[in-house]
Amino acid sequence: MSSKPLWQNKAQMFAHKIMFYVAVLFVLTILLTLLMYLVVSISNLSLATPKDLGNFIMTERFINSPQCFAYTSDQFTYRLSVVDASKFTQGVMDGCYPADFKTKGKSIRIILQDAKGSQIAALTSKNWRGSAASKRTKEVSIYMSGYFVDGKLQFEIEQ
Repeated sequence: MSSKPLWQNKAQMFAHKIMFYVAVLFVLTILLTLLMYLVVSISNLSLATPKDLGNFIMTERFINSPQCFAYTSDQFTYRLSVVDASKFTQGVMDGCYPADFKTKGKSIRIILQDAKGSQIAALTSKNWRGSAASKRTKEVSIYMSGYFVDGKLQFEIEQ
């Protein structure tokens, strides 16, 4: 028995090679597209911002800004998460967050509490309506009468 070659001539062999490379190129294109989709979706997940990022930034401003309630030991030094009880006044609140009914900013109420939860003072922005959409509590140190004591700031924020 004589065996016949699989391909009768070189033209047939060339046609089968072309079909193989077209199929491989098609599969590679699909895999590359899938890989790009996965990379983009994973990177979007890592860059997603929290839903209440604006509220977080605003509350951190009240705590850590020298123009707001942050304790400053001199003109250029202030401590993070330390609230000066003597600065916790309505005048400082209005200067730090000048919101009114015309500006359409978020309205906020801030309650300063000691470690036991007893209210020391409470302040509201000028556009406060009386109902909070979200609440956030932050553990802070309070500088009061020359001493540092543990306490909390409770933020009630209207949207």
